[in-house]
Amino acid sequence: DEVDPFHGEDGDVRVVARTVAQGTGTHDYGAGEIRYDLSDLDFTGRDEQLRIDAGVGAIRVVLPPDVDVEVDAATGAGSLRILDREDRGGVGLESGTVDLGADGRGGGELELDLEIGIGDVEVTRAAA
Repeated sequence: DEVDPFHGEDGDVRVVARTVAQGTGTHDYGAGEIRYDLSDLDFTGRDEQLRIDAGVGAIRVVLPPDVDVEVDAATGAGSLRILDREDRGGVGLESGTVDLGADGRGGGELELDLEIGIGDVEVTRAAA
């Protein structure tokens, strides 16, 4: 049996989350640029997770200024740009980063698990 490494939906995806439910959960994509804009969400008092798994392309996530975040990111071949703390390219890259946001501890918690076979992963914060 052959295993297809490119699973899920194909094509560019842009999610501008207006509710926490729209910006969390587990999502699989095949190929394309996947953008999740979480910048307007209030995670105060919440403990949430967003998992994105893609085959080829790019994963880009924009966080609100204050949410405490734990980012686990990986690419088979490509680059990782994680919250101005890490910017590197290569093969077989993994990153684990914790960032408490502009306000320090507080503002809710979000766990990001981002993985792409071939491509880029970028996580940034919206301006406070």
